[in-house]
Amino acid sequence: MIVLEGCYDRLQDVMRRRHGRFLTPLIEFGLGMATEYQPGEMNPIDALHGLSHEIPVAFITSHADRYVPVHVVMRMVWALRKDGHERVHVLQLWHARHGNYTHGHRVDSEAYQNWLHALYRLYDLPHVRGYADAGQPLLDETPGGGQDRWFRTQYGHGFQEKPSPTDPEADDRDLTDLSEPKGFHNSE
Repeated sequence: MIVLEGCYDRLQDVMRRRHGRFLTPLIEFGLGMATEYQPGEMNPIDALHGLSHEIPVAFITSHADRYVPVHVVMRMVWALRKDGHERVHVLQLWHARHGNYTHGHRVDSEAYQNWLHALYRLYDLPHVRGYADAGQPLLDETPGGGQDRWFRTQYGHGFQEKPSPTDPEADDRDLTDLSEPKGFHNSE
């Protein structure tokens, strides 16, 4: 199983979003001077092509992540699903910030831990039974499904009542809908 936490699809897109299109080339130049980074190198979304469909892939994202917003992670999910990968799972947290998914917010931390153990059990991997039992409802990612209901009981609202607070540029579609959006294309 591959677990990807707050994983961006293309570094250039993240830099452009954070620093604007004029500053991004300067940052890329600086990265190239200080590291082995070269613009145009393979990005995470490029590495998905050819990934064995037998390998489960788990994505964790958060509506409070300002570095890698939910819709960026979802592009990775859609790309895998477009390639016919069926073992793709997504957990959408609410309050944990980038780099703090496991410990940044008590409720999100509990959801993360329980969801991951439920996935471990689903794929016959070692897991803690109590965590897996508690995380079982989180495996239902459909709109209004178990994940939505779980967060509704924790926070008093579900996904559909509260749009992403960190992504004013994202489209207004339901972020729990894991189907490929209209017009989505994966640049190959």
